[in-house]
Amino acid sequence: MFEDEVESLEAENENIKKDIDEINQKLKEERHKNTALTNSLQRTGIDSSSGRHMPEILELACRVDEPEPKECLNAIELIYGDVCTVLETAKESADDMSNFSHGRRLLDMLRRLVTEYRDQLIKSGDSAARTVFSRNEFSAKESETVMNNQKMRKSRTFHYDGKDTEMFRHLKIGVEDNVEKTIRVHFHWDSKKRKIIIGYCGKHLPIAAN
Repeated sequence: MFEDEVESLEAENENIKKDIDEINQKLKEERHKNTALTNSLQRTGIDSSSGRHMPEILELACRVDEPEPKECLNAIELIYGDVCTVLETAKESADDMSNFSHGRRLLDMLRRLVTEYRDQLIKSGDSAARTVFSRNEFSAKESETVMNNQKMRKSRTFHYDGKDTEMFRHLKIGVEDNVEKTIRVHFHWDSKKRKIIIGYCGKHLPIAAN
């Protein structure tokens, strides 16, 4: 009986050791995540000690429902405001997109735009930068129909830094004429300031003469 009890205690001890190992591994992973988050916040210019914008960002990250396009723009502006400017025209166009159903995908594309895409523009130029996105996500220019039509060019022109700026580069989700599934983000690269300027975030702009 004594031997059976010893064996039982040894087995229980082994299980406890396994549980401790698992807990230590989880703690190690959480510390790694925390370090990565801290480094990310430092790179983006957010003061991790004060956490001025953290409640808004964490609330957005933890939500189950899809964020609205304007919320995506606000989040990008809060986190990456030193390398990105979101014009009022972008926010106004996003106001009409509250029913857009792919908010998390949009947020990820905006994030890549102001981080990976911007980094590649600076390091290697436009050809390398556009590889950050798939062909279905990014267009470096508009069609000849748009480029040759003054009215359509004007719809892609936004006031920035004291002058009208044409923004033909754009991110894209969807191809249908449906604000729940389709959105366009037109932007400009200010090479002098090294900033991404988002001028529009809304429904597909006209591509045929009215």
